[in-house]
Amino acid sequence: MTVGAAVVTVAVVRWIGVARHRRQLLLDRERRARAQRSELERQADRLEAFASVVSHDLRNPLEVARGRLEAARTRVEGGDPVGDGEARTDLDAVDDSLDRMEQIIDDALALARIGPAAVDPAAVSLADVAHTAWDGVTTGEATLTVTAETGVVADETYLRRLFENLFRNAVEHAGTAPTVTVAPTETGFRVDDDGPGIPPDRREAVTEAGHTTATAGTGFGLSIVAEIAAAHGWQLSVEAAETGGARFSFTGVETESPETTTDTEETDDWAGGVREG
Repeated sequence: MTVGAAVVTVAVVRWIGVARHRRQLLLDRERRARAQRSELERQADRLEAFASVVSHDLRNPLEVARGRLEAARTRVEGGDPVGDGEARTDLDAVDDSLDRMEQIIDDALALARIGPAAVDPAAVSLADVAHTAWDGVTTGEATLTVTAETGVVADETYLRRLFENLFRNAVEHAGTAPTVTVAPTETGFRVDDDGPGIPPDRREAVTEAGHTTATAGTGFGLSIVAEIAAAHGWQLSVEAAETGGARFSFTGVETESPETTTDTEETDDWAGGVREG
């Protein structure tokens, strides 16, 4: 090979290397752009859901509050002693409407804020987080069963909220004294109840923002669950449990044993994995 040919060969090799590097940079930039577009679309969907809440879902409890407040004012100003008890009933209804509005706003804000950038994953105990969430929900005669101790990589705050929303859903829809079960699976975990279950034709709709069949529901509980799962990169499927009740199954969950931080007394209190409401 002549010197000239060698120079040309080196130049071609270098050019190929530069071209490959530039192509890889372009591919990386395109992937980042696609990810950004996807996140912007998700944010737009969440903002649309939030706008729907502000324009529609808040209107009903606001109108109820206004109507009952005006009725109470009329009775009090009229000096009707018989109306005192009725006025208190009206004011209680106003208070209930304001509580509902606050819950709707809290859920809508939570839905708008959830995303991959918001989660801070770490190894946590699935059982510990489930028990903490159960203690934070009004569960009545319901019972929680956690079948095994498993560590998962998740944002503890968001995982707790996921459990809280699933537990509330079970208490509202699965009967007066449902049993709720949290159990690990080969690729994640599941949350079951022994209620009437969810019909197959409604299983996709239940995780849509605003969908509810309960008169006191906000329609955002299960959509928040779906968003939390997506923010972690998990796949959520709504199925039928062996009991005939609802099953919410999460796959693609990374498992890792957390550092032991609970003392012996706490561990003994939860021995057996069963907690009643």
